[in-house]
Amino acid sequence: MSTLFRYSVKNVPRVFPTFNEYVDLFKDASKQKIIGEASPDYLVYPDAPKAIFEFDSNAKLVVILRNPFDAAYSEFLMNERDGEFVKGTTFMDVLKVEDYTDSNLQNLPKLIRSRLYDIHIKRYLDFFKRDQMHFFLFEDLKDTDQLLKILFEFLGISVECNIDVSKKYNNASTQKTNPRLELLLRRIPVSVKDKIIRAMPSFLSSWYLSRRFGIHEGEKQTVKCPEEAKEYLRPIFTPAIKELENVIGRDLSTWLN
Repeated sequence: MSTLFRYSVKNVPRVFPTFNEYVDLFKDASKQKIIGEASPDYLVYPDAPKAIFEFDSNAKLVVILRNPFDAAYSEFLMNERDGEFVKGTTFMDVLKVEDYTDSNLQNLPKLIRSRLYDIHIKRYLDFFKRDQMHFFLFEDLKDTDQLLKILFEFLGISVECNIDVSKKYNNASTQKTNPRLELLLRRIPVSVKDKIIRAMPSFLSSWYLSRRFGIHEGEKQTVKCPEEAKEYLRPIFTPAIKELENVIGRDLSTWLN
């Protein structure tokens, strides 16, 4: 691990739910035609496609991809907010120490390797048919109605519903969290954390989400990768973006401008 990080996570185990704990996450579902959940980790971790396929080989997968330059910078800001770096560490400092050829995403930093989307998506296509996957871009979120129309068609459902899209997640808040507390929270099983949050009074759960994820009502903040960093990343990301265009069939030229 790079010495840029303040706290080592080498000895903190990744806690995965058991099969029964995972299924228990959906216990409140009743007559819904489609149920599911989401995590950004599923795209990048090599063992995820096989695990999902073994759980449900007929699953439909929705992937939302963000410009890798801005996404890497956004993650850096989140890490910085959470106090993970030695004081004074810059985005360029972190980029320059990353070994982006390392396939082990447990090794930090991973700002670059997490955004080599073509590699990650091809792992899924080793298990799932192309028509089981649908790809959106971060830019598509600007037209929520159109996105939902396409999404519902992909999922094979036709519904009229009111969906709250007012909350903004991971929007580079400058609030800090306690790194030692974060290490402790990683040891708590997902199912237990879910039960704790559900049991919280609404005002307390809102406070927790605000502190942990930077959720603020009505806040809108655009994160753009600094130009110096973009020039550094361009020769790394350009081949991956070109290959991704072929894989998902979308024009991604705006990402390179």
